[in-house]
Amino acid sequence: MKHQAHASRGGLTVVEVLIALVVMAIAFAALALTQVSTMRMNADSRRMSDATDFANDVLEDKTKEILADYSTVLGACATPDACSESLSDHDSRYQGTLTWGRLGSGYLDQGLIRIAVEVTSPTRVSFYRTVSCIDVNPAPSVALPDPCPFVPAGGGG
Repeated sequence: MKHQAHASRGGLTVVEVLIALVVMAIAFAALALTQVSTMRMNADSRRMSDATDFANDVLEDKTKEILADYSTVLGACATPDACSESLSDHDSRYQGTLTWGRLGSGYLDQGLIRIAVEVTSPTRVSFYRTVSCIDVNPAPSVALPDPCPFVPAGGGG
């Protein structure tokens, strides 16, 4: 009578179980790294979004302030970055600068004020806007062909 060498066994060997555990551990480690990376990207996106909202709010507020007293600002801030303030004065969470001033003195730049917001920390964001005397005064017409008062470079009114 012949005996079969080994009948098929129903269980797994210790080596097979260890190999399966190693494969599962590698898969879970890859998933964990992906999750950590996603969480970092979400945090970075949140910081960027918050800084963008903050910079836009500051830009809007300064635009309203300048348009309310346009000719004074045009005369007092004779160069693009002549006037400035720190962004930490608006919100201590943010570092950077808010600058504004007259864009230039040539024909094309007459009556333009550039407002720039640059957030440098916790992330980098920068925006600028150019406002014109036409934003405050009526548009040119036959009765008033030049609505913008000319203010010589360096001040005056």
